[in-house]
Amino acid sequence: MHLKGSLKPGGTSLIFQLPPGFRPASGKFIQVAATCSGGPCTEGTFPLTIYGPGVLSGFDGGVVAFTGATFVGLEGVSFLAES
Repeated sequence: MHLKGSLKPGGTSLIFQLPPGFRPASGKFIQVAATCSGGPCTEGTFPLTIYGPGVLSGFDGGVVAFTGATFVGLEGVSFLAES
């Protein structure tokens, strides 16, 4: 799965949910060291997390961005989707 574009986190951390088949494998999540600006987005932080099914109730396929960021870039975000 490849994501591209950019997003601006709002008042909630859940930005969107990927449909089944396009999510990380069940029980897995991916933390992405995506490009970000604003807030405490420093080296070693992961401003983007993508949840597979069964990791966090209500977040199956959820793409979650750190709400302190003013901008999170998705260019180059790539992962193996569930099969």
